[in-house]
Amino acid sequence: MLIHFPKHKEPGYKLLLVGDDQCLLESRKMLFEGSGYGVVSFQTKDLIRLKIMPAADLAVLCHSVRDDEWEQLIQRLKDQFSTGRILQLDGPSVRRRYRETQVMPVVPTHPACLLPILKHIVHKD
Repeated sequence: MLIHFPKHKEPGYKLLLVGDDQCLLESRKMLFEGSGYGVVSFQTKDLIRLKIMPAADLAVLCHSVRDDEWEQLIQRLKDQFSTGRILQLDGPSVRRRYRETQVMPVVPTHPACLLPILKHIVHKD
């Protein structure tokens, strides 16, 4: 009996995931990859230090990004992404930042809300 495995399909949409909680980064990366997205993830300080940003279609910022690194991170990301291509996952510090700056869309972290929003953005292209 022959068993045929489906060929690995290259994800058509790549996400850049940034945060400071390694556990959250890994669990969100698994969620996004399981939904068919290509994902590259970085801790905030590591991404800020990169000379060349990784190629991605959309940046997703975890709520765990520290306040003291947030502005520097946003400046780096704005060089590559329009503000409509940077999503901030909701959290207490995010709500405060958003009220102060209104820089980018803030989306819920629950998968039942987050995944349909990503799907909507992907299919807008």
